[in-house]
Amino acid sequence: MDPTLIGNFIRCPTAKGVWDSIAITFFDGSDTSQVYDLEKYYMELQGLWREIDFRRPNPMECSIDI
Repeated sequence: MDPTLIGNFIRCPTAKGVWDSIAITFFDGSDTSQVYDLEKYYMELQGLWREIDFRRPNPMECSIDI
């Protein structure tokens, strides 16, 4: 996803929320190639979320660890 667009979708609580927001924002029903692009972006986002999940849990146990 273009870095300038991430801010529009970063606060969606779930992957489905991001997907739905992107679909509503960019798909007008007339260009099916847009669906392909959205699916591509969605797959990239899923990969990023998996990477973030892999790096968890956070080893910090208290405020002193910060």
